[in-house]
Amino acid sequence: MADTNSVQIAIGEEATYLGSTAAVAGIKTRLTSESFKQDTTTANSAEIDSTRNLSFINRTDVQASGSLNIEYHHCDSYDKLMTAAIGSADFGATAIVHTGGSDEFVVNTSAGTITTDATWSSSPAVAGTWVSTSGFAQGGNNGKFKVVSCTSSVLTVENKGTLVTETKSGGGVVITTLSQATNGTGLRSFAAERKYTDLTNIFAAYTGMSVESMKLSLNSDSVITGSFDFIGSKEESKSSTIFGSYTAASTADVCNSIDSVAGTLNEGTAFDITSFSFETKANVRGLRKVGTLGAYDIGQGHFEVGGEVSAYFATSALADKFLNHTTTSLAVNITQGGSTRIFDFPSIKLTGAERVATGQDDDVILSISWQAFKDATESCMMRIVKS
Repeated sequence: MADTNSVQIAIGEEATYLGSTAAVAGIKTRLTSESFKQDTTTANSAEIDSTRNLSFINRTDVQASGSLNIEYHHCDSYDKLMTAAIGSADFGATAIVHTGGSDEFVVNTSAGTITTDATWSSSPAVAGTWVSTSGFAQGGNNGKFKVVSCTSSVLTVENKGTLVTETKSGGGVVITTLSQATNGTGLRSFAAERKYTDLTNIFAAYTGMSVESMKLSLNSDSVITGSFDFIGSKEESKSSTIFGSYTAASTADVCNSIDSVAGTLNEGTAFDITSFSFETKANVRGLRKVGTLGAYDIGQGHFEVGGEVSAYFATSALADKFLNHTTTSLAVNITQGGSTRIFDFPSIKLTGAERVATGQDDDVILSISWQAFKDATESCMMRIVKS
């Protein structure tokens, strides 16, 4: 008899839809629960039977689906699923904006600028991307910043609240464009495998699994949780693994809403929250053809992302953005064990805002719902940054 504590889930990317994973290393994936299954569509016979019996039941379609529920931590398997969920390839490479040398740097707090007396030693930063800085004497100037603009010698950042006026000479300053992914048109698929480790050679395999939605939720005094929902082709019972090998599961600590949230930004300015969540939706659909059981390929709809944020009510600034239908932005920095993921939504509309008295002896909470749309400068709705 199988025990849930003995179930192992592994996920590997298919090179093509329903392509073989015999040479793929399946990544053992940590989870709190899962619901991978096959849905079968049937059609009852419409024949008239004088005995009042149903003549037959036909199988007309199958589809794999399910959710992977997690306690969030930074790891390769979640990175692959998160980038796939937003229609992106894996995270791109970093790029050096400036490193070493003896150039002088001037940090202007009010303008939010970092100016060099020379030019950037490599690729200039692009508006909308995030950079990391190090080597400054003032700790507030070393960190992760979102780029507003970058000329040949002046870098302007949005989240300038930590900057401290400084002139740094003698070299040592390093500025790097961080690895990041934005929502796009990429369509990726995975194979998922459930291994019953307490049974002998019993596996369940799910192929053509595309990420339909991703959810992430953080609340005060709790671990950060999330889920990935999938739509795929079919389920099969197997007597051996579908993967060529396994990659061990991550051992990173689970992120929580206290130690792991390095900051929440609204238009680049830090603000305190009591909760934050978002959900993406890819609007994928299985494609069918005569003579083939289950989806033979996957179709893609428009990308959606929205969520909720709440905070103790102390000012009307955010509520007024809802009342006036003002475009704003949100970003959340989750840092754990020296590794960071920033979830950045450059253009959003607030679709609801409440600041009500729910009863005696309680705090007034500003509860906001929001939805992202395409930012005119960044040409995306969502950006995930990795470092």
